[in-house]
Amino acid sequence: MPNPNMDLLEAIKLYKTFLIVERGLSKNTAKAYEETLLGFVEYLFPYYCFKVKDVTPKQIVRFTSETRAGNREYQANTLARKRSIIRSFFAYCVYDELIEAKANPGQNVENIKAPYKKLPNIISIQEAITIIDNTTDLTNNLIFELLYATGIRVSELVNINMEDVRLSELYIKVCSGKGMKDRLVPIHNLCADKLLQYLEIRKNIRPSNHKNNKRLLLQANGKHYTRQRIHQIITEAAKAVQITKKVTPHTFRHSFATHLYDNGVDILSLRDLLGHTCVNTTEIYVHVSTENLRNQLMKYHPRF
Repeated sequence: MPNPNMDLLEAIKLYKTFLIVERGLSKNTAKAYEETLLGFVEYLFPYYCFKVKDVTPKQIVRFTSETRAGNREYQANTLARKRSIIRSFFAYCVYDELIEAKANPGQNVENIKAPYKKLPNIISIQEAITIIDNTTDLTNNLIFELLYATGIRVSELVNINMEDVRLSELYIKVCSGKGMKDRLVPIHNLCADKLLQYLEIRKNIRPSNHKNNKRLLLQANGKHYTRQRIHQIITEAAKAVQITKKVTPHTFRHSFATHLYDNGVDILSLRDLLGHTCVNTTEIYVHVSTENLRNQLMKYHPRF
């Protein structure tokens, strides 16, 4: 059940952990998010607004509309970043059932259009295949295959139940959390074959508790996989094949989307596959592909 009485400060702590563990952000980046949110909490003090449920859309807009003397482009990006962080924080509160979706104060607050936007980190097709093909543990291999084959979030991955797997139809039902629509995600035959192999092993794993009986992915000790554990095994697998860039569960999601777009998938289909509610969120992959194209020109064209 939603917990609207949770203090803002406590919710911010949970969000910071979520950013590091699930989103794969560095501790410094998560700290910067936290500082922005703490600044918002300080702004709210005179309004006696201390709980998640107390925040209003008007307060978000006012806090992120303050202008100061100086570089206008910097101002626009800073304010856009602040508003985006706050909206993301309240989206997380809905996702983690701290508030109901209809009580999200950020849902009707528009993002500020910034002059520039940081592009997500991705790995190449060959790097993704290298990580998967060099992972000998069947369960870990399946985890990587599912992430790259479907582009699902790590939180969606660890919450897949046995009944969600529809091998005969080559689909997996993905539950995205309260306030978000469940969706059917297609899988390819290779992924389905690996699932079949894993299910044979899964029969011999004794779940550690009743709740884990229904979980698809279980560790050898019968415990379910956590987001932290998935993050750890991906980091270790990338290092094992000498990939020096940072690779997280979300890297697989970004790479899935970018590789599909590069190969001709239309933006609306990509939106549906990723479970985005707004196509504007998906359009970042257009910019990623454009940047990749520019990098190739700079590398190979004699006039660049």
